[in-house]
Amino acid sequence: MSLPQKHIKAALQRVKGLFDGEIGGFERCPVEIEGARLVDQERGVAINCQASWRDVWSLQHYDRIPEFEFCKDGKKFTVPENTAFVSTNNDITSGELQEASISISRFHSSDVNWTAPHYLRSVQPLERFDWVHTFHTYSFEGASPDGWLYTSLGLLEVNFTGKGAFHLFPYKYAGRYYLICEAHFECTVEEFNEYAFAAQLALGFFTDRVTLDEAYILSYPGEDFLEPQGVYYFEMRPSIKGQYPIFTTNMYWLHEVLKNGENNAYADPQVAPEGVVDSGIVNWLPMDFYSRMANELYRHEALRRAAGIILDASTQALEYQAALYAVALECLATFLLKEQGETSAYPMDQKVFNKDIRPAFEKILKEAADTGKIGREGLRILSNRLNNLNGITNSGKLTDPFDHYGYKLSKEEKDAINTRNRLLHGGILSGINYAAQFDELYKCSLRLHKLCCILLLKRVGFTSSIVNLPVLRGFAAECAAAEPILLQL
Repeated sequence: MSLPQKHIKAALQRVKGLFDGEIGGFERCPVEIEGARLVDQERGVAINCQASWRDVWSLQHYDRIPEFEFCKDGKKFTVPENTAFVSTNNDITSGELQEASISISRFHSSDVNWTAPHYLRSVQPLERFDWVHTFHTYSFEGASPDGWLYTSLGLLEVNFTGKGAFHLFPYKYAGRYYLICEAHFECTVEEFNEYAFAAQLALGFFTDRVTLDEAYILSYPGEDFLEPQGVYYFEMRPSIKGQYPIFTTNMYWLHEVLKNGENNAYADPQVAPEGVVDSGIVNWLPMDFYSRMANELYRHEALRRAAGIILDASTQALEYQAALYAVALECLATFLLKEQGETSAYPMDQKVFNKDIRPAFEKILKEAADTGKIGREGLRILSNRLNNLNGITNSGKLTDPFDHYGYKLSKEEKDAINTRNRLLHGGILSGINYAAQFDELYKCSLRLHKLCCILLLKRVGFTSSIVNLPVLRGFAAECAAAEPILLQL
């Protein structure tokens, strides 16, 4: 079987060419411009230029800049309304023009109907390529910028149900890596972004990074992706760089952490029996699992949202982390219970409550109202509360999915779950000083993070092992219970 060929050079040359030389042919731009160039910024792109200070001063601070167009190498590009803003020093100079910059969060080729389906490929700067020791990836054949053919690993494939193959792979050009995503079926830009995010989130869940920041989407007439017809650029939210790795095939890393641990050295023989590292304990993840997980994330917003929170929460201040993990856990639990058609047990049988208990409470409230012991508003409030008096508790809802998957919660994990209400209502965890509170927040965060990962991965059919972070970090309770460093799910 021949290797898939990836022709990326023309795409990157098309993108890089946008920043070579001047741009012009401005139409409907609210500011008179000369000497304009498109420049790549740390966040987004901008048009650096000389602009009329009179036009700049006439703009209100929060004016919606109308849609305008510019030309580059004979091709016209559209900047949609309200996706650009002008910044200058606002100095009145002796000349008509002054230095200015127009920041742009979105622009696209004007001659392409971007609301119609196309074969689409995206190009994004990639911080690093390191997932060949996480997934069993496919090889592909590419061409270097100087024309030499080479074979590379790193191609991941998702078979989106009812659509077709979606590829994600790295490509090195001019000394840096780019992440390439391509749909081997026609779709709109909006649909493509949803497919790409699901594919990247499934990858990022195991590499702790989701590449976002910005993307150049190129349209093609066919799935050979040879010559791009148009470019659609848009700025995105910052990339996610998670801090809590939950998967590794590198047993040498675990050995180095554990061998001299204060609490967790007992776990070192689990990865290095008799001091010799067993590098084959955890295998690379199969492609069919990656495809299945990406499909599940694409199909179910609750799973997608929870996965994003799990990754992103670890980048936040510790005061926020535990509360965010509590949100992710509730999101997962609610979805799973509904999907499984299960409900947590009521405090008592609902029929008995409605027949015998509720009427007794209603009689007491009526007598209190008739004797003037309670006002109309108080009666209304307490009557409404009867609706939830026999309701399912949050703690029950959050623990039931673990029973479904056969995971036995420890006392510490149950305690972490029970902090949910306190965390979400601004409560403070116990601790005699800031250091003690910090320690409690950290432990609670990692325990909730672990539980969220277990539920999500169980749901998407994960059958390998994850890193038990509380043990890796040497938490006293988990280590005293001799929990394993690797949890087989």
